[in-house]
Amino acid sequence: MALINNRLQRTVTLCALYLAQGIPWGFMAIVLVSYLAERGLDETGAGVLSAIIVLPWTFKLIWAPLIDSVTVRSMGRRRFWIITAQISMAITLIGILWQGSEILTGDIDVREVAAFLAVTFFIHNCFASMQDVCTDALAVDILPAKEQGLTNGLMWCAKLIGKSGGAGLFAWIIASYAENGLLYAIAIQFFVLLLIMLLPLLLLEREGEKLLPWTRGEPKGSTSNQAIQDPYLVIRNLFSGFSLVSTVLFAMFGLILWVAFGSIEVLTTVFYPQQLGWTFDEFSYVNGSLSIIPILIGTIGGGLLGDRYGRRPMVVLAVIGFSISVVGFALAGEMRSERWFASAFLLVYQAFYAFCTVNFLAGAMNISWTISAASMFTVFMTLSNVGYIFGQQLAGPLVKIFTSLDDGGNAVVDYLMVFQTVGLISLISIVLLPFVDFAYMKQLKEGGHYQEPASFPKELLEEDSSRLRITRTGLRLTFLASVYFFVLLGYYLLYSFDNILPAIKQFTWGASLLAVLGLCLMAKTPKWSNAQSMLKTGLVTLLSGALVCLFIIASPDWLGIFIEYFSYLAGFLLVVSLLLILASLRELAVASHHSGAVFSCRVLLVLLFAIFLVCCLIYLPISAVAKLKEVETNSTIGMVVQIIKWSGFLVLISFSVLVLQVHSGISSMLATKLSPPTQARRQDG
Repeated sequence: MALINNRLQRTVTLCALYLAQGIPWGFMAIVLVSYLAERGLDETGAGVLSAIIVLPWTFKLIWAPLIDSVTVRSMGRRRFWIITAQISMAITLIGILWQGSEILTGDIDVREVAAFLAVTFFIHNCFASMQDVCTDALAVDILPAKEQGLTNGLMWCAKLIGKSGGAGLFAWIIASYAENGLLYAIAIQFFVLLLIMLLPLLLLEREGEKLLPWTRGEPKGSTSNQAIQDPYLVIRNLFSGFSLVSTVLFAMFGLILWVAFGSIEVLTTVFYPQQLGWTFDEFSYVNGSLSIIPILIGTIGGGLLGDRYGRRPMVVLAVIGFSISVVGFALAGEMRSERWFASAFLLVYQAFYAFCTVNFLAGAMNISWTISAASMFTVFMTLSNVGYIFGQQLAGPLVKIFTSLDDGGNAVVDYLMVFQTVGLISLISIVLLPFVDFAYMKQLKEGGHYQEPASFPKELLEEDSSRLRITRTGLRLTFLASVYFFVLLGYYLLYSFDNILPAIKQFTWGASLLAVLGLCLMAKTPKWSNAQSMLKTGLVTLLSGALVCLFIIASPDWLGIFIEYFSYLAGFLLVVSLLLILASLRELAVASHHSGAVFSCRVLLVLLFAIFLVCCLIYLPISAVAKLKEVETNSTIGMVVQIIKWSGFLVLISFSVLVLQVHSGISSMLATKLSPPTQARRQDG
């Protein structure tokens, strides 16, 4: 049985895989947080717990190039990774059941339970996010355009039903089996996952492929049969895809809108038990089981209406409806205490959320137009998840901003302003939509106007030679700056800056300017090189990240509790700029036929991936646990930070070597191809 040939099978499989994501999401986002909030977990703690649990969905940006680059192609492009992710998810649930038998039973310690489940579900969701990427990529691969709207609606319907229905079920189990309820809820998730795992195990993507690695079969389909592809090609395709205004603005729209969605989820989860007096099972029942009907209406109705009237008007309608419902709830005053009104708000805002989500997903799928369409679609999803996590963490600070002391010295939260701020954030996002040209993007995708690698000329023109000389000068300046920085970082790691800080400040500014100048000159590379546009974008992104860093240094008091989020923004911009610069150097290395430089590019990518793993899989969970337990950071975090610093030192050394190798390759290119007549005369002599 092959998914590509049977609409019912592919629809059921995709919906089942999304259901597998929704069930644990409902437990974590609704039941667990409201259960702990009822027992004293505040908005800040709830935001940290929610954010660290959902954080792995931002790793989709890393999983996508990996899955596009490496696979067991004979099993299909996506099945190997889906099965791997699901087996890993099952193993993590077994680990939770094994290790949590004491922590999750009896009289629980709220902070200890929050810390334990934050770490364990963080690991679980790393694999869940991998499955999410594979499922999205599978949908892009096998869904015809005419099925995308309805199938996206059904997929998200399955996920939200899993989230809502699972929340209601797990809340009932925890309430009914007080001492062992948490453990039983996790056990049920394990058995449901085992059942869903049978679908990708038994169904092929295309007829003739292998069911398992050791069975008979061969790669099928028009896509590449290679099991391993160069990840830099994926990066280049992603750059091409997001070089258009429409794709960038649509991604920013999702990022901003999901900030509002993430904030409202945390606010309601804490507000209902602590301000309205709801129990966690009452909240989970309304926000979970009862919300299935409006979710069905929103997802299926949104998909059908979007197919008929277009994605943009349906998204705008949903955002406006969501904003009105949030602001209306804020203005309701004492009516919020009425059970029917508070319940209606939860159901209405979830209907608008589902309506918006399904049209956003279908729109993102429609404008993912490059060869790496699956990775491009994943970027849209990842940025919306980043916004969602930011919104979850923003809930606590928002409450603190609008908290004041009354005459008796008691803290009073102005929830009217809190909810109105969330409504305003959602409205701001739709300002970007009029500038997204869906019709043009559709023409690009249907016409197959993919950016092919620029062809290297057989003979260098004089203009090309002049540009390459400028590029070579830029490489020299960049090399000098990188050598300074890795020596500086090495000295810092060994001796610290206490004694030499005043003396090196001016040199550091000079080296920074030298690096920027070097990159500017490198961007003068010939127009036939793909490196030129990537270097220019990388330089702009680098300068933006540097400006954010300077803003943080200059205004730490003014930023207050938001300084952490600006640090994340700066880090994101610097990482993107580094990837673009590396991809550009790789293009120059290929053009100059320098195999050593190509190898160094791969080494650098591996080092960066290792740093990413250490930061995200070790540092962030440990930091979150420290926040949840309200303890100071320990020696383990200090050791992890040292590992990250030394890894950064290795990256700087490798980068310097790469720049030198590319410089050598361009010099050889100029020597051998600058003047063919001269070369011929040398051979005659």
